[in-house]
Amino acid sequence: MGDAAYQAILAAARARFGADGYRDVTIRAIAAEAGYSAAMVMKLMGSKERLFWLVAPGVASTGGLADERDLVPKEEIGRELVRRIFARRRIGSGDPYAVAPLLIRSAPEPEPIREEIRERYLNNMAAIIGDSTKDRRHAKAVLAILFGIAAAVHTLEAYDDDDDGGGGDDQAITDFAELLQVVIDRCEGPRLPLPDESVGISAGNQATKREDSLHDG
Repeated sequence: MGDAAYQAILAAARARFGADGYRDVTIRAIAAEAGYSAAMVMKLMGSKERLFWLVAPGVASTGGLADERDLVPKEEIGRELVRRIFARRRIGSGDPYAVAPLLIRSAPEPEPIREEIRERYLNNMAAIIGDSTKDRRHAKAVLAILFGIAAAVHTLEAYDDDDDGGGGDDQAITDFAELLQVVIDRCEGPRLPLPDESVGISAGNQATKREDSLHDG
């Protein structure tokens, strides 16, 4: 039932957010449309905001989300994206950039998973950085860098707090942020707020659980 419920809830969330906007949608309304309990929606998805970001590429109205959280200044987006990767490592949480390649490689049918992850990540990143190019080339470049950083931090464990005699994380974050910001500064389109930090954490953990459920049943 796990994957069927997951897909039904995504479809219901896409419809409700598209029709009513972020602010006016409730978990209870999404649950009713999907045919599951609100408790089931929360168990599978974690929060209203995480649900929004999972379906954001197909949502016509985002009204209310920007009002609930200020935009991170454009010149600070690169640092914030990198900082979150290191923060997730410090608390031992799954990272969505580190987990995605593993999900694709281990999937019984990799191509549908690859397409779903690629489109979701590209569309959401384009919304975050204001990439209005037709081929989302700036979002692709940012994601390529983030996937590499996540692999170095979470898989290779190439960085720790004692690197360079202390403060290694801060220096690495600064160095990587500069690379990202060069790309982000090329974007001129409208932006959406970054997801709440817990969205990325729950996304990484939930993706792993979802893949486990597919293999188990």
